[in-house]
Amino acid sequence: MLFTLILVALIVSLIVVVIALRIYTNGLVKELAIMESRIDQKISLIINKPGK
Repeated sequence: MLFTLILVALIVSLIVVVIALRIYTNGLVKELAIMESRIDQKISLIINKPGK
C-alpha cells in the first residue's frame, strides 16, 4: 500500500515538473522573441540614422 502511494506521488510529481518546464520554456521562447524584435528595432534605428 505504502509503495503504491509513493509510486503514485512520484508519477504525479513528474507530470507536474514536465508541465511546469513546458510553461517555463514557452515563456522563455516568448521573451526571447520579444527581445529579438527589440534588438531588430534598435539595429534598424542605428542603420537608418546615418542615412538621414
